[in-house]
Parts: sequence; structure tokens; C-alpha cells
Amino acid sequence: MIIKKITWRYVILLSLPIILIILPNSLTKKIKEILISPSVDIFKRASTSSDNIIHFLKIKEILDENRELKKQVSLLKKEVITLKEVQLENERLCKLLAFKRKHKFKTVACKIIGKDPSNWLQTIIVDKGRDNGIKEGDAVISYSGLVGKVIEVDNSISKILLITDPSLKVAARIQRTRDEGLVEGLYRNLCRMKYLPLEAKILKGDKVITSGFSQIFPEGILIGEVVEIDKDPSCLYQVAIIKPEVKVNKLEEVLCIQDTKSF
Repeated sequence: MIIKKITWRYVILLSLPIILIILPNSLTKKIKEILISPSVDIFKRASTSSDNIIHFLKIKEILDENRELKKQVSLLKKEVITLKEVQLENERLCKLLAFKRKHKFKTVACKIIGKDPSNWLQTIIVDKGRDNGIKEGDAVISYSGLVGKVIEVDNSISKILLITDPSLKVAARIQRTRDEGLVEGLYRNLCRMKYLPLEAKILKGDKVITSGFSQIFPEGILIGEVVEIDKDPSCLYQVAIIKPEVKVNKLEEVLCIQDTKSF
């Protein structure tokens, strides 16, 4: 029985080419389409699936590349910020060095490592102390002007009282008119110059410098400029409000003057 089925199948297969030749063209064409179309569909589906896989792999590759590029951009941004900080620090240190070379007194460069958060004392902490030759009462300056004076000293750190603190007094003069007075802190990043003569022709914008009538502060250090002029309530002298040249709230490095005998 099995042999008969196999024999009939072979007969049909062998006869198929002859039948296709004998039959009309229109009919054979339809038969061919019926026989071939399933294979064509299979190939089309296989091709579409392959295209989809390739497309998916390309998208994955693009996404991976995009993530890698974002990481590189982030690293470059950090490097730019670091380089900018180095550039700014170099600019400040160059100005400090130029100021130090211009003046004859001996100084020690210090980096600010702390600030007093309270409003009662205007102070900063620097990274140099007794081991570096700094002592209480030393004047403190920056490349732009007067900063204050040292009030406490440890072996490796020092505390500096800023010129904006009311307890700090500095003998000073108006650079243009040569009128003299006493500068003291006024908080709010301002100072006040007292005891100016009533007849003094003080103007807004006049520069105020140290007079040198002190064993602490050398002569000619810029303090700031006049932003307001008024009379004292006693009407015995004029008072000038001074905007310090040094932006005390933005300080990062300072110079402590060591040798007061050199000026």
C-alpha cells in the first residue's frame, strides 16, 4: 500500500512538466503563480524581517554613540570650568606678584580658607600663621588695596579683621585734596571717613589712601573712593562714605605685610 502511494506521487511529479507543456499558456501561468507565490511571500517576509533587524541594530548603535558623546561633552565642560578657575587664579596671583614687586615692604602671600558667618565681626581666616612669620597687628593688603589687619595668630592660620568692621581704624587722606581723617568700617561693605575739615572740597569719586601716620599701615595704600559726603551731626567736621576698592566679600588671596620698618 505504501509502495503504491509513493509510486503515484513519483508519476505525478514526473508527469507535471509534460502537463504544463500541453496545457494552454494562460492556465500554466496560473498554475505557476500558485506554485511560486508562497515561496515569493516567504522570501519577502524574510527580507522585511532582515531589514527590521538591521534598522534596529542601527538605532541601537546611534543611541549608544549618543550616550558616549554626552559623557564626553560633560567631561569637557568640567575641564573648561577647571581651566577657567586656574586662569582666574593665575591672573590674581600675577597681580599680587606685580604689587609685591612694586612695593618694598616684605609680604607673605596667603590663601583665604574661611570667613566669619556672623554679622558682628567682619573677619576672614588665611592659611598662614606664626610659622610663616605673621604676627598680630600686621597690615593686610591685596593687589587692589587695603584689606585689614591680623588680629589672631596660630601656628599655621591667622584671623584678619576687615576694613569694613567698625572696630578697625585707619589714618587716611583724600588723595586729591590731601585732607586727612580717620577711616572706620561701616558694615554693608562700606567705610566712613571722619574728621574731614568743614572747608575741605571733597567730591564724589575722590580716592582715599592711607596716610602712613601709623605703625601698622604703610603710606599710599588705596582704601577706596568717596561715594557720599555729609556733615557730622555736631557740625564740627565732614564725613565721607567710602566704597572700599577691595571687594572684601570676594577675596581669595591676600598679602600680609611682615616688616613694618621697611616703609
